[in-house]
Amino acid sequence: MTSELKVDKITPASGTNTQIGESGDTTNLSAGTVTLPTSIITGQTEKTSLVDADKFLISDSAASGAFKYVQKSNLGGLSNWSENSGNLLPSDASYGIYLGVNSATASNLLDDYETGTFGTAWSVTGATLNAVNSPYGAYTKIGTMVIANFGANITTSSGTPTQYQMTALPFQSDGAAIGSGFEFGQTTTLMLCNVADNSSTAVIRKYDGGNIASAYLQATLVYRVD
Repeated sequence: MTSELKVDKITPASGTNTQIGESGDTTNLSAGTVTLPTSIITGQTEKTSLVDADKFLISDSAASGAFKYVQKSNLGGLSNWSENSGNLLPSDASYGIYLGVNSATASNLLDDYETGTFGTAWSVTGATLNAVNSPYGAYTKIGTMVIANFGANITTSSGTPTQYQMTALPFQSDGAAIGSGFEFGQTTTLMLCNVADNSSTAVIRKYDGGNIASAYLQATLVYRVD
């Protein structure tokens, strides 16, 4: 049976609560404007919609039938995550995602990812550094692993360099690591690139130990950080 009641106001008897429906019933509110005074929404300003951009309005039985807003991110057990432009965003930057497991395993926790650029700083051993042109540095950090790409056109004099140093890696290393380089301006010679433990200096030199004056250098180094 379907019936319809149209009234302008429902007022409970003095000292009583008004109940709509019985246990097990479903009460539907059609689309429209529902104005809720601030007094029944703790800590919220007055709302005119049951749903806004990031919250649902639900009944709060613990507050004697009052209403409260709940973040959408609190639904489904994701109380510390929200959505931002279709992406998951944690409430704390230290939170991550466990990959490849169905239980909390520390070694499978990905809790850091970033990309960026860094300013390079160069020095030379065995010659005089005259100029550093077109320097660049870019990195990707995934957990404790860093991939750094960097280079510059370096002008030297008064000798032949035994090695070049790029002294500004974006993170200090945790353990020694070896990468590769390339001298692309004069000789197209492959270069060796390495970093020592607890260091932020990358060393670049020829594999045979004889270096190149005024080199055009490119290098890639993959290393671990704390």
